[in-house]
Amino acid sequence: MSSRSTNQRPESKGERVQKVLANAGLASRREIDRLIQAGRVVIDGRPAIPGDRLIGQEKVLVDGKPVRLPTYDSSAGGDVLAYHKPVGEITARRDPEGRKTVFESLPKAPQG
Repeated sequence: MSSRSTNQRPESKGERVQKVLANAGLASRREIDRLIQAGRVVIDGRPAIPGDRLIGQEKVLVDGKPVRLPTYDSSAGGDVLAYHKPVGEITARRDPEGRKTVFESLPKAPQG
């Protein structure tokens, strides 16, 4: 068994490294793929490989510099809303063309 396979995250845990670093504003996912292929991304002391998953507690370096990863508080909970979007309703917050958005149809969130 290689040491790389022991460091990979199971498919159901965490987010792909490319997505996490892109969401952190580092670069696009494709550019991060190129950085990984070039060996410029290190996770917990080992070179990253495409598809590695992060849960937010890893130490990630890009070009030797630490990257601050977003932290997620799973204990914070939250509400989940399922919505069946009708045809023609768009998912943008606002539409300059005046089309109806899902946000106009959803109930207002309680304040507090």
